[in-house]
Amino acid sequence: MKLVSSVGVRPAIEELIPQFEKASGHEVEILFGTAVQMKGKIDAGEAFDLAILNPPQIDDIVRAGKGVAETRASIARAGMGFAIRPDAPRPDLSTDDKLKAWLLSLKTISSGNPAAGGFGSVYFDNLVVRLGVADQTRPKTKFSPPGEFAKPVAAGETEAGVGLVSEIVAEKAVQSVPLETGNPKSYVGFAGVVSTGAKQADAARALLTFLTSPEAKAVYRSRGLTPD
Repeated sequence: MKLVSSVGVRPAIEELIPQFEKASGHEVEILFGTAVQMKGKIDAGEAFDLAILNPPQIDDIVRAGKGVAETRASIARAGMGFAIRPDAPRPDLSTDDKLKAWLLSLKTISSGNPAAGGFGSVYFDNLVVRLGVADQTRPKTKFSPPGEFAKPVAAGETEAGVGLVSEIVAEKAVQSVPLETGNPKSYVGFAGVVSTGAKQADAARALLTFLTSPEAKAVYRSRGLTPD
């Protein structure tokens, strides 16, 4: 069975899929990327049995006749945050002014490339524009592959990384500083749907049921996600 998934839930999915495979006997091939990249692949004809993307993209897939509407299910949400080194002092990001001052104090930042359409990198790019510091932060921002912005922090290559908390928690050699803005737009949801062209539709439905089970929800919480 083929699962096409946003990298935003990768840490949780990589923990859950072996459990499903062991219990069900089904093998799962996973294709990860930003939700925008994966939606583009599906639009271009990529075959899949189950897709886990952001809700608007899942809804588009259903409207396009490529997803079975009755199988659509909400899975979890993830918020934005910063990855910093374990020995670094935790910044106070409680106000825009404090966040702005901290960003300006950094010499290096790692982020996904917003051109790839990842939620975290696009959100951060819009954030620095809103704060009026884009001209200062963009030159010192180093792009990382989708979901891997915390790795340069762990390796000592950048002072801070920015993206989804779920992707920060996966990197053990950093600490996470959630960006608690109270803004619903600083969170992104994930939903799943079975393909209308699924070659293993029953297995895909079983996997989606498992991914919305109480056992799966416990894993989401441990991986920095809020289950729906």
